[in-house]
Amino acid sequence: MILLKMNKRIILLLLLFTFPIVKAQCQGCLFNNKCIDLGEQRISSAGSQQYCSSTRSMVPAKSDGESCQENYECINFYCKNNQCSSVSITVEEKSSYFNFVIYGLIFILILSLTYYLYKSNILSSIIKIKKEGKKESEKKPRITLPNVSSYASKYKTPLEKELKKTSEELKTLSKKK
Repeated sequence: MILLKMNKRIILLLLLFTFPIVKAQCQGCLFNNKCIDLGEQRISSAGSQQYCSSTRSMVPAKSDGESCQENYECINFYCKNNQCSSVSITVEEKSSYFNFVIYGLIFILILSLTYYLYKSNILSSIIKIKKEGKKESEKKPRITLPNVSSYASKYKTPLEKELKKTSEELKTLSKKK
């Protein structure tokens, strides 16, 4: 029985000594018994927004217009000219974005037009691309197909000749009557 009470005391002492060691290992702040990094924001149980400050303590986040050094000190995460402020896009930023979009569309249009001209062989006639350095003997001869209609009119099959002869005979017979 005495041994059991002694073991409980030893375990209790060990736990008491290890708690400060665990707390010392946290490089940021303890929030709800969890270690969070410097600059991280959390919402407290009361509903307020807090951040882990450089003093390793949880501090309420600052509203617009309050002084600040870092973005994480502000509710909106935006510290400009040492004051918390809302993030807003300036006229210069809007115009640079607009220019980026316009130049991007022009670039895509030029690429599309070049591709169309290339595929339709208009580009080669505009630029007059020629393959130089090839001799006439190295060039492949062009093969042209004969005109089928002229071929058909010159060369008649025996059946066609017979039909023509028969139709001429019928014409002459019809004239005689």
